[in-house]
Amino acid sequence: MSEEIYSHLDSYQVGRLAELCIVVDENDNVIGAEDKKTCHLYKNIEKGLLHRAFSVVLFNSKNQLLVQERADAKITFPGCFTDSCCSHPLSNATELDENNAIGVKRAAKRRIQAELGIPPEQVTLDDIIYMTRYRYKAQSDETWGEHEIAYLLLITKDVTLNPDYRELKNYYYMSKEELRELLAKGARGEAKITPWLKLIAENFLFKWWDSLPNVNHFVDHKTIHHRTLLPYFQVQNTVTGFRSLVVKVKHRKLHVLCQVRQSTGSSTCSDKPGGAPEVPYATKARPFLLVPSCSPHITGPQVYLGRLRTQRSEEGRGRL
Repeated sequence: MSEEIYSHLDSYQVGRLAELCIVVDENDNVIGAEDKKTCHLYKNIEKGLLHRAFSVVLFNSKNQLLVQERADAKITFPGCFTDSCCSHPLSNATELDENNAIGVKRAAKRRIQAELGIPPEQVTLDDIIYMTRYRYKAQSDETWGEHEIAYLLLITKDVTLNPDYRELKNYYYMSKEELRELLAKGARGEAKITPWLKLIAENFLFKWWDSLPNVNHFVDHKTIHHRTLLPYFQVQNTVTGFRSLVVKVKHRKLHVLCQVRQSTGSSTCSDKPGGAPEVPYATKARPFLLVPSCSPHITGPQVYLGRLRTQRSEEGRGRL
């Protein structure tokens, strides 16, 4: 394979591509194992390759969320703001153990120590609460992407941090209001944010936040929340202008023309296919919104369906 696909990676991240991930079906049943590189090549994701992952959200005693800024050498979504720690359980006996998601919890404990430098005695397996699972699909660039069933894990504890800056370049503790503002900056194209941070914040965290640390009534181990929308969109054509990009999208039986003014990140929508945009998104409910991409490798906008998002191409897949 061409060395060009590794151009933004350092030797440490290239070495981690050999890690063996757990391949699953859409119901999270284990069906095999593949290395990290194979699991994250978007050409394989397009063929349906799906792997198990986890997202850790860590809150301190002030109910502030630990948010990290990914290193620029990360394989997917480099330099983006994201959750406290996200990674993959490995395909070995210890981390394949599915009893109360103990294998995933072991993987999370391993990675918060490796990534964030949290001493192992500060967070026990009992401190890690398995909340729910979600599935999503996101393209980072022309080569790499994510297609995961991720276990959402909650930790509420004050910890000592000693980050590995090969994994992240900064970290922040944020209140609910500060995270909302970060997401708003992302929507305006002023910050780069991973799609899974947006997804878990809008669909889970903002619902849990005021109840912390008493969140047992939110625990849901039966549902795999499906947040990939690739089958439902078809971009019919794109028209680019000096200051804007116009995309005509067919969403089931609804035809809407949307426009993003790339200089401001604002958007307008019209129900008239082929007509001029007429209705500001903010004043009338619409099934999707176009905003600037969080990936430095993608210059076009992303398509949003409500709170759910994915990149689109003219064929309905990939990039705009």
